Amino acid sequence: MTQNHIHAPLLKSGCSDCHDSHSGDNKLRLKKSKNELCFSCHEEKKSEVQQYKVKHKPAFEGLCTECHSPHYSEKKYLLSDKMDRLCYKCHKEAEKRSKRKFKHGPVVQGNCTACHNPHGSDNAFILRVEFPHEFYSPYEEDTYSLCFLCHVESLVTAEQSETITDFRNGKTNLHRLHVKQEKGRTCRACHDVHASEQEGRIRDSFPYGTMDMPLEYYKTTNGGFCVPGCHKAMTYDRLNMVDNTR
Repeated sequence: MTQNHIHAPLLKSGCSDCHDSHSGDNKLRLKKSKNELCFSCHEEKKSEVQQYKVKHKPAFEGLCTECHSPHYSEKKYLLSDKMDRLCYKCHKEAEKRSKRKFKHGPVVQGNCTACHNPHGSDNAFILRVEFPHEFYSPYEEDTYSLCFLCHVESLVTAEQSETITDFRNGKTNLHRLHVKQEKGRTCRACHDVHASEQEGRIRDSFPYGTMDMPLEYYKTTNGGFCVPGCHKAMTYDRLNMVDNTR
């Protein structure tokens, strides 16, 4: 009862809102089964979870205590542990990826909910907002809403820049060159959304049809070059623009 966050029923009436003081048919003498008890107060959460197309299994099945402490916690939202550690209990592959050298900001922060809704979503991978998962996709602002929660849109719309991105050949914004076109490459065509062993979170490989194409990136003082499996090495330099047409 001395921790930062106390469950409201415990403050209001002690244990009796959830537990029968003498006997009961449920484990821990809960007044209702665990998957019903939380939703008896949190009806809005039950409605929220049910309406989503993609449901997070613990939330949908009423397994709230997989993530939340029913009594008290030092963490906001009564989380029973640090957020990323909670997610990694089930998402072992994500935990492996998080140990790579170059990490996405939310991964560094342990903030999985920056991109994912912990209860459910209408988008794949319970993402908060839409994000294109295909290799090629025509550029539309709305389809990159997730990225633009943190990144400025001009990262992929400005033709010329000296400040918006380091990924430029002279002043030519190479993000725009790749993304903003009818057959644009989506962000995850080149970047790993969680972490990578290559700088810039460049993927080690990418799926292309039935193939897994290797992708090698090398950083230089004023630019870099990549060697993808789909075309010859391309070089860029921010100070001395490289002609890649030859």
